[in-house]
Parts: sequence; C-alpha cells; structure tokens
Amino acid sequence: MDFHTEKVKGKNKRLIVEEDKEVIISLFYQKKTYSGVSSEKPNKQINENILNQVKGWGSGTYLIEPPKIKLPFFKIYKRVLPSVMCRVDVSYDGWIEDCDSSSLSIVWFQDDYAYPIEKNIIEKIKKIPYSKVCNKYSY
Repeated sequence: MDFHTEKVKGKNKRLIVEEDKEVIISLFYQKKTYSGVSSEKPNKQINENILNQVKGWGSGTYLIEPPKIKLPFFKIYKRVLPSVMCRVDVSYDGWIEDCDSSSLSIVWFQDDYAYPIEKNIIEKIKKIPYSKVCNKYSY
C-alpha cells in the first residue's frame, strides 16, 4: 500500500491540542515517506525537499519536526526520515479570538501506518499552539 486516506469515524475521531482543546479529525492521510521519489537512496537533499514541500502547504499546516534516523551505508551513516508520513485535518468548533470555528492540518512522520498514532507523536500534538497556528473562520 502506497498511501491511505480515510474519513475518520468512531473512537479515534478526536485529538487534544494546546493541552486541553479537543479537536475533531475530519480526514486522516498516510503515505510512504519516499513514495514517488526518483532516487532509490534517501539523502539530505531529498529529505529537505520532502520537508520543504510540507512547509510550503501554507498557513494552517503544522509540521511536527521528524527525528532523523541514522542508517549505516558503506561505513557512512545516512540520515533518513521515518517510513510513513501522516496528515490529519482537524477542526475546532469552539470560540478562538473572535472566530466561530478553526481548522489545522497536522503533519508528522512515524515508523508504521497508524492507527495507533505513536505515543511520542500524541505528546507532541498536545503541545501544538493551536490558537496561534490554525486557520480561523467567522460566519
């Protein structure tokens, strides 16, 4: 499987951000980190391109910086990203700074397809300053 997108239903539908705000997951997207990359071997430039692409998605996207894993390659250690890139689109219907609702795309990398979302990622999601980085909407 190269990618996976699903509408989220049931018990896995909510996340906590900003320590206490409960947001609703509307979409969960996953793909192999290096899918579609022409080079067979990840390198620093490819990793930077992947991260810059995510950062270029614009406002309302929050990237949880990934760890870089060292792999031995002919006595040289190459840094690679975790194997799966995940994105959730979340929304919050509560009031934030004169706005009626808000949304955010959260992107991270982990070793396996979710669910579950890795525990260290859940902890980082809880610390996202949602009110500062989300898209805000007024009706």
